[in-house]
Order: sequence, then structure tokens, then C-alpha cells
Amino acid sequence: MLKPLLLLLLSAISHISIAIDFDKEIYLEEYQTSGISLADGSHWQYQTHYQLPINLDAVEQYAQNHRLEITIQEHTFSNRGGGGGCGHSPVCVILLPVYLLDMLSADEVTLDQVSFFRDGQWVMDLLYDKSGGHLARIQSDTLSIASSKLLSKTVIDSTDKAPLALSGELITILPQLHSQAELSQFNTEISQLRSQLVHSQQKQVQQKQAIALLKTTKLTVPQFMPLAEHWCSLNDSLMNYDLSSSPQQLLEYTAVISRGDQATKILDCVIQHPAIDNRGELDRLINLQERALTQWESYQAYEWHNQVRDFFTDYFPHKSTAALTQAHPLLSIYQRWYQSAEISSSDYIKLATEYQEISAPLRQKLTISTPNVLNARLTLASQGKYPPLPTLKQIHRAAPTIDSEQARALAELYWQNNYEIERFAFLPRQDKDFEKQAYILSLLVPLADDVRRTLPIPQGDTDAHIAWRVAMLNQEVEGLAELLALRPALDDRSPDRPETVSTRVDEQGNPTYAELIWHALSFNPERYQQIRHQREQLMEQQKQESWQDKGRAIWEQL
Repeated sequence: MLKPLLLLLLSAISHISIAIDFDKEIYLEEYQTSGISLADGSHWQYQTHYQLPINLDAVEQYAQNHRLEITIQEHTFSNRGGGGGCGHSPVCVILLPVYLLDMLSADEVTLDQVSFFRDGQWVMDLLYDKSGGHLARIQSDTLSIASSKLLSKTVIDSTDKAPLALSGELITILPQLHSQAELSQFNTEISQLRSQLVHSQQKQVQQKQAIALLKTTKLTVPQFMPLAEHWCSLNDSLMNYDLSSSPQQLLEYTAVISRGDQATKILDCVIQHPAIDNRGELDRLINLQERALTQWESYQAYEWHNQVRDFFTDYFPHKSTAALTQAHPLLSIYQRWYQSAEISSSDYIKLATEYQEISAPLRQKLTISTPNVLNARLTLASQGKYPPLPTLKQIHRAAPTIDSEQARALAELYWQNNYEIERFAFLPRQDKDFEKQAYILSLLVPLADDVRRTLPIPQGDTDAHIAWRVAMLNQEVEGLAELLALRPALDDRSPDRPETVSTRVDEQGNPTYAELIWHALSFNPERYQQIRHQREQLMEQQKQESWQDKGRAIWEQL
């Protein structure tokens, strides 16, 4: 067991020793620059601190000069992968400027892979394109490599030096980039190079390069934003930073920003800093966010909702004064909501009537159990702005405590005609007001007797009036059993199931069944059974009288 482990350890030491010796052997004191011509007529520059064969034709002579053995074989790669690089991992194939070569128009690319060995130990792989024989990729555990399309350059150096050098050059040419395509490419390349910066010292050097450019050059907003985002991303990965890399430095150069989304990106970088001196600029950026949110018509509802939530929870508390700069009704309602976690009935009604679509995510969070929300929903239903049934069903499920004012609102809703009679071809007519009234009875009957008796009841003898007197006032209705015997009956009623009350009506809008009355009786089971028994007796008596009348008529005919 010990012997294989020892052999493996010796092999690893031998490999590292050969790699270090070879690294020293091909190292150049100064950068060596060479170039190749691309198919479009442009030139690509290789800048390296290591002596490497840039062209496939030079490989054999290179191997002889450095006492290396080589093998050459074709290797096919998917051309859908990204660029950049991945440091000096021995298992990482690093893409050089292959995307500039003609061969990269295909989904897959076949390269000539040259593997170099010394004394049987692998040293590195260099890969060349088959069309021009140019160095396209490299695999090594000691070299750092980075490429830039904007600079038309590839830099090969030890460990992490290449990405730092190349990203520094990218920053210096930023003022010369103006088109959207150029700036987008800058953002892509600087992000790739940033991912290769490992040490804090390198990141701070890069930040100082960015600040130096800002001090000497006035950038446009499209130029400033990718540089600022790069600076902030470097700062996010620093464990500790000194004054030279403090986030508040960025506030000295943000005067060019005029949009809320741009302000948010800068604020995400600076607001967590424990001490910010430039409070005026910080307030200005927060005000830009506020102004953008007042233009809510340009947002999707949930997008706006999430941004307002973030604004009042993450950014607004950092403002010098807790006051909005604009008296915007919608934003003011949300400010009150996020400050107190409560909403008034008037605010809810305003949201539901004037800002219905944009405020939908917030209103969906507000439950009917909240008294102010319940009051607002009842007001909206009584005004005809909300259909009452959805609200009543929510109240029935939530079972909130109903006070006397809410009971009066429900009573007034009971007597309103909120639904038109629904007419469908070949189907019975329906009037949902009966289901609405059944729900309201289920909500009001459990209230105290003195509260129920103060609720309004207009004159009338409809089913709704009879049901009210039976359930709410506990009155004996003369001739009730006879009235119910004149209409067909359905299944037994339950006070807990108002949704089962039939809404079927005839051509004149009169209920086909007396289900609302039976629902009212169900709150008093004893009375319910008594009336049911009386109705059955009356129905049997009517049946007997009907047979007697038929017999008498036959006798008279005989």
C-alpha cells in the first residue's frame, strides 16, 4: 500500500520539477511580440514572456532545440464554448483568439494537437488551426494566457500576470470605444479577465487603474457604467479594502448618471460602506430611483412591485431625510405600507380603482382578515366596482371578526341587485344574487341578536325578505309551509354551504326553488325539521285531494 503511494508521490515531484525547469528554460526577460494575418486582412498580435512556436511549421525545430519529444494528432472541439481562459489548470483547455479565424464559422473545429514530452513526462499541449497553422489553444499547468478582440492581442505570461496586463490595456482604450458593439465587447472581455484575477493585490491594482482613468478622462455614461460595474465587482470579491479602494470613491464620478437603473447599480456597490461622506450624491442617486418608479406605466406589474419593495427596504433608508421628493400618490401609498406594514381602507380603494393592474401584486398579499382591507372590499362591492361573491367567499373562508359597521355594509349589500340574470341557450337562467344573499346570511346570523336587529330591512315579501326574517329576526312567517309546498325541493340545506343554494330563476326572474328560504331555516335545525314535516303533510294532503278530484270528475262523466 505504501509503495504505490510513494511511487505516485515521486512521479508528481518529477513532473513538477520538469515543468519548473522547462518554464525557466523558455522564459524571456522581455515580452516578445509576433503577429499573424487573419483572413479579413487584419493582424493579430501575440505578446509572450515565453518562447513558444506560434506556427505549426516551427514545432519540430522547437522540439529539437529544447530536447522535447512530440506527438501530433487531430483533436475535434465544440465551437459553442466561450472564450477567455482558466488560469493554469492542467485539465483546462484555454481558448485563444480562435473565434477570429475562418474555421470558427462551423459548430465544431478540428485542430492539430501537439503534445510535448521530456523524458517521458508531459510538459504541455499546443493546438493549431488546420487552415493556417496558427496557435489556437494551449494546455499547460504553468502558463497564464489572456486574449482580447478589441486589442487584437493575446498575452502569454506566468500564472496571473497576463489577465492583469491585458485588462489594464483594455481600461486605457475605453475612451476610444463609442459604439454599442464595442462597449458590449469591452464588458464581455473585462468580465472574463476579472474572473482570472485571483489575488487581492491584483484586484486593488486594477481598481487604481480604473480610478486613474476617471480622474484624468471624462467618460460618457455608456463608457462609465461598464467600468464602474467592473470596479464594483472587484470590490465585492475583496475580503478587506483600504481607503484607496473604498466604494465611496466611486461617488466622486457618478454625476453623469441620470437614470434610475444606472443609479441602482452604483448604489448596490456603495450603500453597504460603513461611512459615506458624499451624502449629497448618495441622495441624488436615490432620488433618481424614485423618479424612475413614478413612471410606473413602463413597467410590468411584478417587476415594478419588486423594485418598489427593494427601493423602500434597501435604498430609501440610506437617504438623509425620510421624505419623497415628489408627491406621487401611488408611491406615497407604498411608502406608508412599507413603513407601517398596514394599509388604510382609502389607500386600498385608490389602488383598486386608479392603479388596478400595477398594484395587483400588493393587493394579492393583503388578506381579507385585515379590518381595513375588509372594509375597503365591502365598499368596492357595494359600489359595483368589485363583484361581491369573490369577496364574500374569502370572508367565509377566513372567518374574521365582523364588527357592527361591517355588518351594516353586508346588510346593505344583501339588498342590492349586483348581478344581471345570466341567459344561456338551452340552459336555465341564473341569478347569482341568491348565492350572494346566502353567503351574507351565513356571515351575519352568528352575530349577537342586538346587532342583527339593528340592521336595515326594506318592505317586501320576496324570498330574500322571508329568508331575512326567518334567519336574522327568528320570526314565525305565517303560511310558510304552504308557500314552500308550492315549489319543488332539492337536497337538504346546511348553514355551512351557502354555495349550494340554487340560483335558477324563471323567465320573470323569480326563483325556481325556495332554496334561500330553506338555507335561512337551516340555521335553526328544529324549526327546519318542523317546517319540512308540515310541508310533507301538505304535499300528501294535496296528493289525496288531487285523487279525490279526479275520481269525482270520472263519476260525473259516467
